[in-house]
Amino acid sequence: MINKFVKSEKILNKVNNEIDNFHDALWKLIIGNNKINVVYAAFLSFSIKMIDYLLPTVILLGLGIDVSNILLICFAAQAIVYVITAIPITPGSSGITEISMAYIYSIFINPSIVGIFVLIFRSLTYYFTMIIGALSNLKLIRDYTVKEIL
Repeated sequence: MINKFVKSEKILNKVNNEIDNFHDALWKLIIGNNKINVVYAAFLSFSIKMIDYLLPTVILLGLGIDVSNILLICFAAQAIVYVITAIPITPGSSGITEISMAYIYSIFINPSIVGIFVLIFRSLTYYFTMIIGALSNLKLIRDYTVKEIL
């Protein structure tokens, strides 16, 4: 399938090499001598998803909202937001997460704090990670540039 779209032999070789690396690593993980790695990977994946779903609840707690009676609703709302976010509505999808989150959460929390809640959530989950990623990339670029110059 890739051969239909990519004509460069150099790029095809790199893609094939990465596919082979992925295949080898996957089989080492699954069939390797240390099968506990599969359990660790599953546990870490579950933990990351739980953090994703608990973050809005923690933010709401920080804003002074009693979430004891809306905990499951927060989880369901977050699942709906993630499904909406995954829909590739481009161009023009800028803000779809913020709008859907504000609409869904305004149903069961005070609408006067929904804007602050969405701003904090998106700052932690999107903008903060963009800044950290940009700084990491700048460091990598600087390190490789220095190594190439020397």
